[in-house]
Amino acid sequence: MKLIGTRIVITTSALAVIACAPTLDTDRREIARGTLGEEIYRVACQRIAREAYPGDVSGSESRELCRGQAGAETAAPGRLRALAEQRAATVDALDRMLPASAEDDLEALMLNLLPLYDPPAESLPTMTR
Repeated sequence: MKLIGTRIVITTSALAVIACAPTLDTDRREIARGTLGEEIYRVACQRIAREAYPGDVSGSESRELCRGQAGAETAAPGRLRALAEQRAATVDALDRMLPASAEDDLEALMLNLLPLYDPPAESLPTMTR
């Protein structure tokens, strides 16, 4: 009888805790996107930041830097700081090489490449290994 009472108390407590949980927010937050050059820079910056901040698994230490919202002085010394110091020139060069008019063609090319990565053939990965 004591065992049944303990189970009831545990179950009731668990249900009370679950009922107090906040509702799940399923709204998607839009992130402001930049030019193609800014997006390429952001991805490259995040990759280099992973090496500079290996313990930062969320990317919070470099998020503002890679989005161009923080100055180069906030970056860790080394490759990340060198990249941040050249952000304006890098983004400008990428935008000149890949103008907005080329984005649709580039997107079509990338979408056409996707099937080459799909199993079972995985044509492109097996050719490049």
